[in-house]
Amino acid sequence: MKNNILFLLVIISSFGFAQKLDWGTVNKGERAYTFNVLKDDSGNIYSIKFNQKKRYYVVDKHNAKLELKATIQLLPKKVLPKKAEVIDIEFVRNELVVIFQIKDKKAKTTKVYKQAIESKKLTTVFNDHKLLCEISLGKRGESNFTFLKQNKHFVIVGTSLVDEKLKQNRITICFNEGLKEKWRIKGKTAFPFKETEEITSSFISKSGDYYNVIKKLIPKKERHAEGAIFKSYIEKTNSSGTILKHLSVKKFASSAEFIQHQNKLKIIGTYSFDQADESRGVFCAISGFNLERITVSSSDFGIDFIKSNILNRESRRLERKETKAIKKSNISKLPTIDYLKIN
Repeated sequence: MKNNILFLLVIISSFGFAQKLDWGTVNKGERAYTFNVLKDDSGNIYSIKFNQKKRYYVVDKHNAKLELKATIQLLPKKVLPKKAEVIDIEFVRNELVVIFQIKDKKAKTTKVYKQAIESKKLTTVFNDHKLLCEISLGKRGESNFTFLKQNKHFVIVGTSLVDEKLKQNRITICFNEGLKEKWRIKGKTAFPFKETEEITSSFISKSGDYYNVIKKLIPKKERHAEGAIFKSYIEKTNSSGTILKHLSVKKFASSAEFIQHQNKLKIIGTYSFDQADESRGVFCAISGFNLERITVSSSDFGIDFIKSNILNRESRRLERKETKAIKKSNISKLPTIDYLKIN
């Protein structure tokens, strides 16, 4: 998705200032944000947006000259079933499809469907959808589904939150490029919900294995003297089960990207020291596909860069305090600037 949006920005920089760009009706006075950007083999661009006020998705099609050619509003009860919740919109073997879920609270199951969108004029047939899979996560308070496309594979991950102090029920399903189920596995999340800060990065290998970099919150009683708050882990999931290994970068990975190169898995990114998530350096981790051996090399950005970053943040904070104190005519509240100590 990041690469798709980057592509769109490059196109805009080339054409956007040379002509008037029609973004489509959803952007004219309505609150919306771009959910994804896709491109077909003919150079047409499909921007998927979510209308926050009316709670529906819109697909706009632009040609290579950024001229608006077609629009479709994915409205429940008109285009999609009444209880449909859109998970993603993607190309599947050159066919544009919308992936959505319908929850059955009584049966405690979720069904995931696909519905084709004719890409020339962006039309679709109401209720002409096909079942991809049925997911049962048992008793749940909340459920969450994510969808990822990469290396001619699709992965759907469903998690069920009952108690944030416990590990969540999880089901992972991998599909091939034609959206035929390849494997599925049920299990538990690596850590309790309250200790899982975020999934920093996800990746599907060419063979259909699913990888995550997980940012884990360290409970206070387990923290060491250096005060580390987070740790990072690599997780691999496939039909055989799940493998979890510690990613021993300095403190934790604040950003990460996977690269599959020959017979190795590479993870490159930035690392941070504290809760502020400020990047302090870059790292490269190299491993086999089964995470059997992970070697990590890293390099700090340098003390001048780090000082500049922290001082800029601190100065902005002090400016806000100063402005507030002056407005209230409270001289005793004017801040004093101390020198920052950086270990």
